[in-house]
Amino acid sequence: MRMTRKTFWVRRFVPAVLLFASLALALAAATARANEPAATISFTGGGHLVSSPLPGVTVTLKYDCVPPSPGIINVTIDEEGTAFGGTFLIPECDDKGHSVTVTVDGPFFRGVATGTATISNGSTASGMANQEINIK
Repeated sequence: MRMTRKTFWVRRFVPAVLLFASLALALAAATARANEPAATISFTGGGHLVSSPLPGVTVTLKYDCVPPSPGIINVTIDEEGTAFGGTFLIPECDDKGHSVTVTVDGPFFRGVATGTATISNGSTASGMANQEINIK
């Protein structure tokens, strides 16, 4: 069977165009994922004073981090130099959103404080939140 000009173009260039198009789509998908943060953390709501077993404040965190798991979260609360406290916990890094309430020990009072939380999966992902917290 003799190849015409039309079949020559179809047989040679259509597969090449399809190959380049699929590579462009794959690259776009990889770039979109690469631009997403690998770890996020934030405070939700305010802080609540507690007195037992030690005085302190409870805060709720929302976080998400990619594997490997486990990771580490460090939390500090600073009430403008009058009270300071910190704690850490071991989060599950599984690329899913989680919420956790932690107690930070310290002689806190009702008012405004600065909360700082960092998250890391120990290798490739890290995130940080530095937010104002109203302690009630």
